[in-house]
Amino acid sequence: MKKFLMFYFLSLLISIQFLPNGYAQDYTTRWNVPEEAIVRLGRGIIYDIKYSQDGSKFAVATSIGIWIYDALTGRELKFLNTPSNLIKIIEFSPDDNIIAGASSDEVLLWNMDTEKLSTTLPAPKGIKILYFSVDGSKLTCIGNEGQIRVWNLMAEKTNMEFKDIKFGSEYLKGSSSYSFAISPDRHLLAAVFYAQRTYQFRVWNINTGKYIRAAAGDWGYGSKLVFSPNSKFLASVRGFRSIGIWEVGTDSREETFIGSSHSGIVTLVFSPKGKFLAAANRVGVRLYNKAIARHPPWTLLERNDGFPLILNKGKSDIYLLAFSPDEGTLLAVSSNGTISAWNTITWDQAFSITEHPSYIKGLKFTKKDGTLTNTLTSYSGFRNIRIQLWDLNLGKQLKAEYLDVRGSGVVEPYGGTVVSTNNDGTIKVWDVKTKKPIAILKGQPTADPYNRLTISHGGEIVASGGKDTFVRVWNTRNLKQNTPQFTLKGHTSPIENLTFSPDGKTLASSSYDTTNRKYIIRLWNMTNGKLLSNITPNKNIVKTLAFSPDGKILVTASGDDSLRLWNITNATQISVIKNQKGVSTIQFAPDGKTLVIGKWNGTINVCRLDTNYNVPLINTLSSMLSGMKNSITKEETSNPYFRGHTFAVSVLEFSPNGKTLASGSKDGTILLWDWKKITSLR
Repeated sequence: MKKFLMFYFLSLLISIQFLPNGYAQDYTTRWNVPEEAIVRLGRGIIYDIKYSQDGSKFAVATSIGIWIYDALTGRELKFLNTPSNLIKIIEFSPDDNIIAGASSDEVLLWNMDTEKLSTTLPAPKGIKILYFSVDGSKLTCIGNEGQIRVWNLMAEKTNMEFKDIKFGSEYLKGSSSYSFAISPDRHLLAAVFYAQRTYQFRVWNINTGKYIRAAAGDWGYGSKLVFSPNSKFLASVRGFRSIGIWEVGTDSREETFIGSSHSGIVTLVFSPKGKFLAAANRVGVRLYNKAIARHPPWTLLERNDGFPLILNKGKSDIYLLAFSPDEGTLLAVSSNGTISAWNTITWDQAFSITEHPSYIKGLKFTKKDGTLTNTLTSYSGFRNIRIQLWDLNLGKQLKAEYLDVRGSGVVEPYGGTVVSTNNDGTIKVWDVKTKKPIAILKGQPTADPYNRLTISHGGEIVASGGKDTFVRVWNTRNLKQNTPQFTLKGHTSPIENLTFSPDGKTLASSSYDTTNRKYIIRLWNMTNGKLLSNITPNKNIVKTLAFSPDGKILVTASGDDSLRLWNITNATQISVIKNQKGVSTIQFAPDGKTLVIGKWNGTINVCRLDTNYNVPLINTLSSMLSGMKNSITKEETSNPYFRGHTFAVSVLEFSPNGKTLASGSKDGTILLWDWKKITSLR
C-alpha cells in the first residue's frame, strides 16, 4: 500500500509540473495519452463489471482499459492499460491475484500486485464466456461457435486444450450464438443459438458433451440465460419479455413464471447466495425474492407502500448488473455510463460513478462574462443526454446532469440548446440550464428511421430531414409558431446530411438524386428559404459536410476516400484531397486554412491548405506516396495523424482562443490537444 501511495503522489507531482498550457490533472487522465495531447477526460464505455472474490473491489472493462474501484466507496484504485485490445469480458481468479480479460481473439492476464500484463493467450473469436476453475489452476473460454479453450495455468509452460461442443449429430460451428451461460459448478453449459433456420435452446454437460435438455418457444436475439447459484435452475428471458425458471436436471415444466414486461428485459442475474433475482429493462431494475413458503416461490419485491420496488426508475436503460459476494450491494450500469451501487437491505443508493460517458455528441468550451474559463461541457448519450462539466486544470469532472430527451438528441455546437425527435413526429427544443423543453415543433413525419437533425450555432434555427425527402426549418425563437417556417423541396431520396454555415444564413443538405443517379448537395438561403445552388460531387456517397469559419467554403467527405472543397458562391470545386479513408467528421481550424479530419479508426489527421485552398505540393506528393503504400499494405499513413481514441472521432471543437482542440469519440472519452504542438509537427 505504501508503494502504491508513493507512486500515486510522485506521478501526480510530475504530471502537474510538466504539463503544457498550465493544465494539471489526476494521474489517471495521463495514462496512454498521446504526446501531443494535454489530458484525457472520461473513462471509456463500459462492457463488463465484476466483483473480486473477496468483495473488496470491483473491475470495470471499458473501451480504453480496465478500471479497479473500491467496493465500499467507488473510489478508483488502479487502471490496467489495454491500448491494442478491446476487453469486453473480465474475470478475477479465485485468489484475486490475477484478472483475466477477453478481447476479440485473445485472452490477457494481469498481475494485480504489479498491475502489469503477464500473459497473452490466443483464443477463438467472439468469446462469450471466460472463467477460472474453482481452484484457479485452469482458465477456460468459450467462443461464439462453441469452441472451448482450456489453459493449465500451473504448468511451467501454459498448456492449452482444444474442444468443440457437439450435441448428437449437430455442432454449434456455423451457427449464430446469442446467449451462453455456464453453471457455477462448471458442469453445465446452456446456449440460445440460431441454426437450421430457427432459434434453438440447449443444455449440455460441458465435461462429457452429453445433451441434457432442449426447449421450444419464442427464443430469439433477446434471449438471456443465467444459472442459479446451486446450478439446479436456469432462469431465461425469451424475446425480451417474460422470465421463466427451469429445473435443469428434470423433464418438468417451468418451476415458475415471473410476469411479463412490455419494456424489454435487457439483463438478468442471480445474487451469489440465491436470495435475489434481478431483472433490468428500460423502466429500471426489478427485484425478486425467493421464499419456499410462497407459491410461486419468486415474488416481486415491494416498497412499504405496496408498489413494486424499482431501482433507477425511469432514468436510463440498465444493461449490466452485478451482486457483491455477500449480496449486500447491487451494481447497476446504465446506458449513459453511470455505475450505481444499491444497498440490498435499505435499497438506498450507496454511491454512483459518473465518469464513464457514452458516445460523445457535443463539446463546448465555457465562457463567463465573455472570458474563457478552464471548464468544458460535454454532451453524451441517446435517450438520456448526459451533460458533464469538466475542470480542465484538474482533468476531473465537476458535475453530471441528465436531460431525459426520450429520443435522439442533437446538441447545438456552442451549447445551450438540445433538440430531440420523437416517434410522433414532433421535435422538442430543450433549454440546457432549466432542463425543460422550451418548444415543441410539429410537422416532421412520424417514426422516421432516416431522420436527420441540425441546429444553427446560435440555436435559433432547427432543420430536419428524412424519409419524405423534404427539409423542414423552424425558428426556435418564435415559440408561438411551432410549424415549419420553410419546407424545402427538391431532393428525391431521404436526406442524409444537414449542416448550417457558422452565421446560420446558409443550410447545406445532401441526398442521392434518383434522376441523375448521383449524390447532390443543395444550398439553401435561410432568409427566404430559396434554393441558392446545387453541388454534384460525383456518384459516391457524401458522408459528412462542414463549412469554413467565414461560411464561404464547404468541404465534403466522399465515398471515394476524397475530401472536396467547394466555393459556395458559384458552386464550383476548388480542390480535392485524396487518400482520406474512413472520415467520420471534419472541422476547419480557426485560421480557415487548416482542416482537422476525424476518422472512424480513432485517429485525427491535419491538412494545411494554401491561400487558394489547395493542398501544397509537398503534401500532395506525400498523399500520393501514401496512396501507393495504401494499395500495397492497406494502411493509412498520410501526413500528420494523431492516434488517441479507440473508436470513431465524433466531435471536433476548438477553444475560442484557438489554443486547444477538443476531440470527442464514440469510445466515451474526450482528448484535449495542444494545437501549437500539433501544428509544429506538420
